[in-house]
Amino acid sequence: MKAARRERLLNRYLLIGITVTFAILVANTLVSRDGLNDQRGVVDLVNDTQEVLRELDGVASSLYQAEADQRALVLMNDETYDEPYRAASRAFLQHIDRVELLVADNPPQLARTRRLAELAQKRLKQLDGVIETSRESGLMAARQTLLRNGNKETTASIRELATLMEAEESRLLEERLNLTRTAFRRAQRLNLYAGTLGLLALASFVVLVERNLRSRQLESEEIARHREVLRVTLVSIGDAVITTDSAARVTFLNSEAERLTAWTTEAAAGKPLDRIFRILNATTRETVESPALRALREGKVVAMASDTILLAQDGRELPIDDSAAPIRDADGVTSGVVLVFRDVTEERAASAQLRSLAAELAEADQRKNEFLAILAHEIRNPLAAIRTSVTLLQRAGEDPQAAKTAMGAIDRQMRHLVRLVEDLLDVARISRGKLALQRARMDLRQALEQAIEASRPLCDEAEQALEVEIPDHPMLVDGDGVRIAQAISNLLSNACKFSSRGGKIRLSVGIEASHAIVRIRDTGIGIAAEHLPRLFDMFTQVENGLERTQGGLGIGLNLVKQLVEMHGGRVEARSEGAGKGSEFIVHFPLLAATEPAVAASLSVPGDAAQVVTASQSAADGPTRLRILVVDDNVDSAESLAMLLRLEGHQTLIAHDGLEAVAIALRELPEVVLLDIGLPGLNGYEAAARIREQSQAQPMRLIALTGWGQEADRQRSREAGFDQHLVKPVDADALIALLASPTLNPKAT
Repeated sequence: MKAARRERLLNRYLLIGITVTFAILVANTLVSRDGLNDQRGVVDLVNDTQEVLRELDGVASSLYQAEADQRALVLMNDETYDEPYRAASRAFLQHIDRVELLVADNPPQLARTRRLAELAQKRLKQLDGVIETSRESGLMAARQTLLRNGNKETTASIRELATLMEAEESRLLEERLNLTRTAFRRAQRLNLYAGTLGLLALASFVVLVERNLRSRQLESEEIARHREVLRVTLVSIGDAVITTDSAARVTFLNSEAERLTAWTTEAAAGKPLDRIFRILNATTRETVESPALRALREGKVVAMASDTILLAQDGRELPIDDSAAPIRDADGVTSGVVLVFRDVTEERAASAQLRSLAAELAEADQRKNEFLAILAHEIRNPLAAIRTSVTLLQRAGEDPQAAKTAMGAIDRQMRHLVRLVEDLLDVARISRGKLALQRARMDLRQALEQAIEASRPLCDEAEQALEVEIPDHPMLVDGDGVRIAQAISNLLSNACKFSSRGGKIRLSVGIEASHAIVRIRDTGIGIAAEHLPRLFDMFTQVENGLERTQGGLGIGLNLVKQLVEMHGGRVEARSEGAGKGSEFIVHFPLLAATEPAVAASLSVPGDAAQVVTASQSAADGPTRLRILVVDDNVDSAESLAMLLRLEGHQTLIAHDGLEAVAIALRELPEVVLLDIGLPGLNGYEAAARIREQSQAQPMRLIALTGWGQEADRQRSREAGFDQHLVKPVDADALIALLASPTLNPKAT
């Protein structure tokens, strides 16, 4: 009776053990499969996003190539460019078709792609129209067609839309990479937990089977049935499973283990585990002890090993994760071990990709930190000089020379700070696609002369010889003269800064293959060969550490590169090594026609023209005005008011928007210099209220702010401002503007 009760109890435990083990193992299989499918799905999404980005890049490059070939075909009347133009046009459309296929599951991107396709057809029709006009009516008629058909707007729309799509895909890429990392970590944790539970459940199950075998030795058929259940259970596991006896001889391989090891259960049975399950360390290539042997020896679960390679019988090498647990009988004696392992080739590849991304992010973070340190250094230097000069002014007393020296230093350092800020803003505008070129047909020589004029004082200060060799004939380009001068001026300034006192700098210009070649050669410190490949990268510094003596944020050359490329050109650097000087070569594409009277085509920006007109009229007539200065920075407001009083104006001061409106309506000043970022009521709202409530008394409103984007200027106009000036404002320009007839009727 007692034996029967024990038998029923054993049978009950056995049934429970089978059910639990099977459920855990099946759950482990499902979890592993689902985790792998999730990772594959996310990796596929990442690959699709990267493919979209490549195709969008292809859209831009093929459009650029089509436009370049079309210009060559029209301007040079060379039919050999027709087939390259057609090929580039086809590639342009093919890239868009490929993007549309890839973003089919993303309605917003699909809508943008279809809009991009419409713009592409429109642009190609424009290009074809110019070609046909050129063939039928000649170059001048083609040029008129080019001016009428809005090709620049279409191209700008295409590039703006492609940039928007690239930004969206970049955001999706980052989001999907985060999903990849999350899925990988979740699958790893679930597999670890489920695998460990499965091993424990399997070990308990094997112990129950062994106890049942000892208690029912005469019931061989029942034992065989239970063994068959065990075999079916192990076969159904998604991971590879090998079991051994207490002597570490193989007793069983499931189908996945047979596939990975290339051994069958029949061939492997009775053989030592080390012969069937051979593993190496992936890094050292040295033989690694199987976790099953450790589990058998130590009598405990051995967790997953890392960086392990399985050597299959057929010569394959597979990266695996493995773990093992001892099998104990009813008396707690270890009777064998169960080894579970799985192929992690895809997981290792994903992990390697994540490590690569982490390394790239770490490098970017390091470069960012270096840039911030350099920025702090570059800002502190002029601030230190300004602070010292202010102290000198405070203590100079009646010494005019000391005051002149201090004011000169303050002016130079302020200009240096403004240049740093402008370079940063230009780089930011280019990176966001917000920098628009004011392109016009112009003579390249004019921009070069402006750059030389801006850089010569720096060379003179360092007693450096600046030699210039520019052809006498015009060199026509389609460009923005201000931005070309900025790029060349940056290169000349670099040459001055990195050349010793008394050095020599030479700027020469030649023409090669329809390009103007501008060469800037110096006798300065030179560039080591290892620095040349990354010289034009953002935040790149040839000098490092406290030894830096020339300053700079590491963005000047990157800005030069981007400005030149926006003009269809390229820039390169050469040097024979440290101490042997350097040479920068800039290529600008020339227009086909050359006319002598091109000097007038270099347009002067509206603000500059306005300042010139104002300065010319500043000397005429009285300039006394009643001016309200509004700024929440007390020092800025007081100093500007004092400057205006020294020029003979009457001044009022307010420090917030509400106070500005009250004083303006009460005192009725002729001019209001109004900051935008104000407490209580911002400058736009204050200007609107003043306009609404003072219609009978006209006032001139001038925005004086640190916001200088075109959108900010447009908003100023909508709020009722007459002028928009960006801080820090040049005092002479402001005084001249106040003296102009547009603001001061007394000056007429």
